[in-house]
Amino acid sequence: MLNEDGEVQQLASFTAHLRAQRGSGYAFRLVVVGVCLVLLSLLAVAQVTHLHPNQSDADHCQLCIVMHTLTPAAVLAATIVLVQLRT
Repeated sequence: MLNEDGEVQQLASFTAHLRAQRGSGYAFRLVVVGVCLVLLSLLAVAQVTHLHPNQSDADHCQLCIVMHTLTPAAVLAATIVLVQLRT
């Protein structure tokens, strides 16, 4: 659907929505996203560099236990945040 000026109405309404959102915690969201990306990067490096000589050692490693326990909760939290941002 095009308006009189030839602009797509959806694009115009999306741009207006983004402008309205910038005033309400936009900088805070950027900081939160940045912190999450840094933490994700650090955890990825920790996972790649963390090795065990035998597979049975991983069953008793505190880092492995915590990482495997928290992964489902982190995925759920990320999904909830993404769904809320989408609406």
